[in-house]
Amino acid sequence: MVRLPLLTGSTTTSPSTPEATGTDTSSSSAGPGAREAAYPWLDITLGSDSGGSIRGPAQEQGIYGNRPTHGAVTLDHVMPLSPVLDTSGLLCRDPAVWRAFAEVLYADNANFTHYSAFAKTTYTMDLPTSADTIADGLVLNFLANLTASLGAKVEAIDYDAMFAANPPAASTTNNTTTLLKLTYSALIGRQQSKLVRDLFYADYGAIHDGRLPFVDPVPLLRWNWADS
Repeated sequence: MVRLPLLTGSTTTSPSTPEATGTDTSSSSAGPGAREAAYPWLDITLGSDSGGSIRGPAQEQGIYGNRPTHGAVTLDHVMPLSPVLDTSGLLCRDPAVWRAFAEVLYADNANFTHYSAFAKTTYTMDLPTSADTIADGLVLNFLANLTASLGAKVEAIDYDAMFAANPPAASTTNNTTTLLKLTYSALIGRQQSKLVRDLFYADYGAIHDGRLPFVDPVPLLRWNWADS
């Protein structure tokens, strides 16, 4: 069964305009996120997510956004960035509208399921256990209000402890942070170099006497690091 992804954001009846407020639009699917937040007549926008490219803009703009489970929706005719991570999702101000469009997005997935009730367990990770600071108090107050509203119990998750108790045979460490530290960077760096940079350089050079294009320092740094 493919579970519906967590939505991030909040319902907004009259969204602030990012251009007017100078709001940070986050990254990647920043365009769809900013447009959805800026224009009340725009019901929904489509974005891509390899490592937070929908979730980041949704959080920054205070709208709903989702990352579908990898492989749950079709990516036909979509330019790949990192095929082992790429997926496509929606950005929206109204969860009811999101649900209607999600039925179309997941149309080819027979396991798409609607849920008629909220989950009865709220899982937490690395949250404070006491209100030692104002920030800790706000977090715990939010958690208490959320679980009371849902009628849910709270269960803390310790991934490092779970991993250490049953690590893969090939693992050289029992710490998930150490194991996964460079995984995302290596995957997107190596795959983007092959699938984006090399093809772009070849096409650009073919019409510009073999010259290389100017590339923003951030992806250039990522690609050069991956090559090393």
